[in-house]
Amino acid sequence: MTTFRDAWHRYRETLATRSPVGAALLQPPATAARVDEAERALGFALGPDVRALYMAHDGTDPRGSFDDDTPVPFAVCLFIPLVGDVDSAVSEWARWAEMIDAGVLPADTRTLLPFAKDFGGNSLLVSCGPRSEVWRYDHENGVELLRIAGDLAEFLGKERGYLERGLTLNDLINEGDDYRYRSD
Repeated sequence: MTTFRDAWHRYRETLATRSPVGAALLQPPATAARVDEAERALGFALGPDVRALYMAHDGTDPRGSFDDDTPVPFAVCLFIPLVGDVDSAVSEWARWAEMIDAGVLPADTRTLLPFAKDFGGNSLLVSCGPRSEVWRYDHENGVELLRIAGDLAEFLGKERGYLERGLTLNDLINEGDDYRYRSD
């Protein structure tokens, strides 16, 4: 079984090789104090893999420049920094919690943390427990949650494969309960 740290290391190497622009968007690691601040704001622990993800890189630089044909981290436009005034994982989670409270989303999704998003309202979420399952929230097809990976290591393995094949954001499609790319 591949550990998160091993998967992240291989993914990061592939990103740097296949998309230097995408790799340059990654921000420095979050500090332990910043992660602790996020956990206090959320009211739950991030879990070991999610904590390690943010202690490797605290999201991507939202001011970065790329287009939809540039391979970027997680095939979305923004790997969300953990804490901040706007566009942070904590602020995205607060919006998520409001949808749960309004009955739009199931109550058992409260510990899913949005960690990446596109600019069309779709998100990637990770469960903050011992298993870091990865989910895609797709609002175009109604409120739909698709489980796309059993943990962050599996997710990073898929993303690494997409980078190796040169696939980009424009190639992203949803297919059943998986997260796949189209190669024309």
